[in-house]
Amino acid sequence: MARRWAALLTGLLALAAAAAADKTTPEWLPRAQAIARGEHHRDATAAAARPQRAPTESFYLTMRDGVRLWTLLWLPEDVSEPIATVMMRTPYYTDPESGWATTWNGRGFAYIEQDQRGSGDSRDDRFQLWRMDGPDTYDTMEWIAAQPWSNGRVFTMGGSANGVTQLAGMTAEPPWFKGMAPMVASMHGHKTVYDGGAFRTGLVTPWMLALGFPDTLLEVMQHEGDTEYWDPINIPGNEHTCHIPGVHQGGWWDIFVNEQIDGWHVLQYDAPDENCRGHHYLVIEPQGHCQYGEWPNSTSTPFFHDLTAYLFYRENGMPIPPDLQARADATDWVTLYVMAPEGSTAGNYWTTLPHFPPATDATYYLAADGVLASTPPVAADNASITFTYDPDSPVRTIGGRELALPCGPRDQREVENRTDVLLFTSAPAAEPVAFVGKMTATLHVATDQADTDFSVKLTDVYPDGRSILWTDGIVRLRWRERVEEPLPVVPGEVYEVHVDLSWTAYVLEPGHSIRVAISSSNFPRFDRNPNTGEPIAQPDGEGRVARNTVFFDATRPSRITLPRVDFAEIPNNYEP
Repeated sequence: MARRWAALLTGLLALAAAAAADKTTPEWLPRAQAIARGEHHRDATAAAARPQRAPTESFYLTMRDGVRLWTLLWLPEDVSEPIATVMMRTPYYTDPESGWATTWNGRGFAYIEQDQRGSGDSRDDRFQLWRMDGPDTYDTMEWIAAQPWSNGRVFTMGGSANGVTQLAGMTAEPPWFKGMAPMVASMHGHKTVYDGGAFRTGLVTPWMLALGFPDTLLEVMQHEGDTEYWDPINIPGNEHTCHIPGVHQGGWWDIFVNEQIDGWHVLQYDAPDENCRGHHYLVIEPQGHCQYGEWPNSTSTPFFHDLTAYLFYRENGMPIPPDLQARADATDWVTLYVMAPEGSTAGNYWTTLPHFPPATDATYYLAADGVLASTPPVAADNASITFTYDPDSPVRTIGGRELALPCGPRDQREVENRTDVLLFTSAPAAEPVAFVGKMTATLHVATDQADTDFSVKLTDVYPDGRSILWTDGIVRLRWRERVEEPLPVVPGEVYEVHVDLSWTAYVLEPGHSIRVAISSSNFPRFDRNPNTGEPIAQPDGEGRVARNTVFFDATRPSRITLPRVDFAEIPNNYEP
């Protein structure tokens, strides 16, 4: 049964070699690149008709440590006075035919693209995630500000990887940085790679290998703890470095949505600088990186770009075009798409609000006979269920917040009939119920091994029996608290653990039920836990079968907590 986990590193190196030899482009990569450039919803016909301009200058810009970064600069044809600059930094190669150059030059801005350190044509150093983007952004902006055509104001834009560069750049506090517009971008590097302590192999591994970064992949696998290694790319904890306003776009099914909203929250409410605090727009559409599913009138990218232009015009002291002013006047700080099943009359619309709506905790408790109850358990008996988790036979990932895997709200019935998946289902809703905000699960659990995982899925059970994924999460017992070093796991001891189930804006329709599915794997979304307690980068032993227990009695009430809101708090009041 058991497989040798020590083969992991050898296998990764073999995958890296195969990826380097394979010249075919992964199916998901072109879309990821378009998203990074903020072009995935642009009008293709209009973009093709837009005249393309060759860069005014193409050159290597030298950083403080001597590393050279490939840089493209476009200037408007007539620069009669110093102007501001819009910059995009990327690991996907700069585009000498960038349509954004034409757009921003036409608005009176200089435009710059730059290959991130260790990527594209900036190969003096290796790729280090975004850990060097602070000093590299600072040095690049310092160079820009020193040019005779520059007025010393620099703005940034871009999505996904190109959005993370902006956030990491902010942490260096360059004084020339005046505004940013990250799209579908993580704001917590550690949590993106280690969600609940489990390695997000379905996201991190294919992305790193496709871009040719196997050494960086091995490096991040050696940093499981939330140590200072991650500090440059964790925005929570760096909010004191924010001195600028911003516009942020995400998606409910996006790979980064949880970390993005968490990070936006600390910038909007906790940043000490008043130029940052209270000055960050948030726009969340259904999709983001994941383009699976149908929601009417749901695309946010065009109006997000309008908000971006409005912000940059305003912070540069330029007259604001009436259409951009009108968009800003119609948009409050939090603009959300309220999802619902297809055909819903209660959901699938946009709402714009000054903040996330006030919510009441709706708690649902695991109970006997597979019931998800709205009242807490009263019996003090040893109510529990024990199941067997074999790392050689994990529960397969179907849908979810993915990039290289099939993503989105998919039917889970195919993996719900296993003996290692525990199901708890509520009574059908009698009327539409809205949930907007953060979701969590609290479990009381035990294992007979030195470590294991507990995974949670939340689904919407339709009247016809479909069990459509709503959200998911996981916790690795030895990382049950976000700490620098793992905590011991004592076999047989009961632990209370908390599972982050991300954010939502969703309407449960009448006749629909809530289901909680608990197991110990969700692969390849998360790596398989071998139950040994060993570091994932040093798996010297063999995988072990675990017997895992979930408790749900009065003294150990396992439960989920959802943010229920009144519909009056989320009016249908925004037209994209």
